[in-house]
Order: sequence, then structure tokens, then C-alpha cells
Amino acid sequence: MRPTSLSKTARGSLLMMLCLGISQPALAKAPEANAQGFAAYGKGDYKKAHALFEKALQQDPSNAYARLNRARTTTLLNQGKEDADDFDDCAYESNWIYLALADLSKAVELDAKAILPKIDDDALGLKALKARDEYKKWRQAISVLVEEKGIREKVLGTTSDWWFLRPGQLPKNITLAADKRVVETLQDMTERTAG
Repeated sequence: MRPTSLSKTARGSLLMMLCLGISQPALAKAPEANAQGFAAYGKGDYKKAHALFEKALQQDPSNAYARLNRARTTTLLNQGKEDADDFDDCAYESNWIYLALADLSKAVELDAKAILPKIDDDALGLKALKARDEYKKWRQAISVLVEEKGIREKVLGTTSDWWFLRPGQLPKNITLAADKRVVETLQDMTERTAG
């Protein structure tokens, strides 16, 4: 039997095996790039590690660990740059602080239960980021959003005044009154019970 005279079923099976064989290694590249990046990170080669985490995220944007790892290398490669005269706090596309926080936010969104303990235990890669007020505010907000036990009460207890803003609206001042009522201050400075 010549190879060109395969039955329809045999050709279909062969085609299926080829497709599975070709696509399976492609799916394995993202975890592999992340693992290789983490190995480079462990050796202190942060530039190489960062490039590998970038590669892992290009292949699989939902890889929470690659996002966490990219936040680590972003921090390590850029810490101190915010003290330079030409550093622009408002240039979000190049501000390493916001780039790292964006990666952490997405990683937590993807797998909060696994990622938050890794963030909290990190004493090397995220050290400079954790020292910043932006991180401290982000961590409090994330704690409330993922409803970590006892955090909502602790955060709400730290201050009685909050700004609340829905997309497309003007900000509202929300106050926790002494009698535990939530009071909203309107634009004309009158107050009403909000909840």
C-alpha cells in the first residue's frame, strides 16, 4: 500500500495526530518560558528573566505566575528611576510602579488564592515596590476586593472619609458617621444618608 492511498479514516487520524503533536509543544512554551525565566531570576539575571516572562505572557496572557514574575523583574530593573529628574509620574505606559501594580492586579484577578501569599512573602523582587505608598494603598484595596478575612473592617476603620467614583460620575465624599451611618456629602454641601 502506497502512502498516498491511505483510507479516509487513516488520513483523518494521521492529520489529528499531526495537529495534536504540533500544537502541544506550542501550549507548553508559556509555562516553559516562565520556568526558564524563574531560573534566570534565581541566578540574578533579571534582564534575561524579564524577557522570558514577557515571552511567557505573549504566549499565555492568563499566566498569573508570569505576571507576578514580570512585576518582580520590572521592580528590580527599574527601582530608583523614579528619583531621576526626567521621571514622569503621569506617564503610565512607562512608569514602572504602575506597570508592576498592573501586573500584580491581573495576577490577583486570575488567581488571588495562590498569588496573594506569594506577593506577601516576597522579600526580594517586590521589596522596593512594597516600600512605596502606591503599593500600600493597592494592597489595602485588593484586600477589600478579594474579601480577605477581617480586612474590610480594618480598612474602613482606619479613616472615616472616602471618595467614591463611578465611571462617568463626579466624585462623592462618603463619611462613616460616629453612629455608624454612611453619610454622602452632595455637591451643594448638604448631607444625606447613603446606606
